[in-house]
Amino acid sequence: VKLSFRCGERMSEEDGVVSSDFKESGDEGEGRRGTSVKDDPSVSPAENKPVVLQNSPSPFTLSLGSSQEINEKIPSLFIKYEAALYHFMSLDLTEQKKSIVTTDKSKSLFSSFFSSIFSPPKLKSDQLVEERDKMFAIALIPYNDDDVMHKRVMQSVYMCIQGVDAECPKFGPHWETIGFQGDDPATDLRGVGMFGMLQMLYFVTKHPQMSQPLHKLSRDEKQYFPFCVVGLNFTKIVLQTIRTGLANELCNTHGVLGFANLLHCALYQELLSHWRGGHRTITDFPPLLKEMSERCYENPAEVI
Repeated sequence: VKLSFRCGERMSEEDGVVSSDFKESGDEGEGRRGTSVKDDPSVSPAENKPVVLQNSPSPFTLSLGSSQEINEKIPSLFIKYEAALYHFMSLDLTEQKKSIVTTDKSKSLFSSFFSSIFSPPKLKSDQLVEERDKMFAIALIPYNDDDVMHKRVMQSVYMCIQGVDAECPKFGPHWETIGFQGDDPATDLRGVGMFGMLQMLYFVTKHPQMSQPLHKLSRDEKQYFPFCVVGLNFTKIVLQTIRTGLANELCNTHGVLGFANLLHCALYQELLSHWRGGHRTITDFPPLLKEMSERCYENPAEVI
């Protein structure tokens, strides 16, 4: 079976990313390839408004079209980001929500020293609060290879990075080739859960012009770094940045998930600039990660 979905294919403006009338349009419109993180399908191109669901009984009730339509467009194993997001947002996350931490201002000097004078804006709607809480809840879902959707997300990330259209084994050194630390990728998801994999799926399918050169660079003999593990570390930074509250204004503008994906991609873009331009090696990564995280906690808008 040939992989009919092209990595980097974008949905049309009518489809959006997270909207109440979303449909898997497939080849109905030629996908637009962006050249920067700001040209992002998580942000409404027309009005730059939050991409959140409107006029729906549930904040995340989407229409994906018939399963027949979807299966005719892509292989059964490969899944697009939009469909995977819909699945996880539609889950009953009641138990996970009991354990989520949505606020932590300890990382932000702004909050520590000036909270008595200034305070960041709040999320402006209940829908955005629900979107944020579901995002944190998904980050608490561990990978389960017996779950078909978990497996499809993991395999789709592998397929897109490697440019193949066939399933790979559950365990093996092939996972290390895409930047996991060992032969079982599930062990690297601590702290980010399936939300980390959703962000990886978003990045490799929506921004191949960035992800492909980065992955190639990560395999360089001298400049090697674990491509996927780095992305999961960036997801941790994204989650903590949202907890500080300093990203609320950006979340109000782009939606919580829209902002999360913008920041995740921006961090990868910054890494590419540092790594390629500064001839960095793996020993440079810990201090660079610390520097990048501190910038996010203080001024996420600047990073984006």
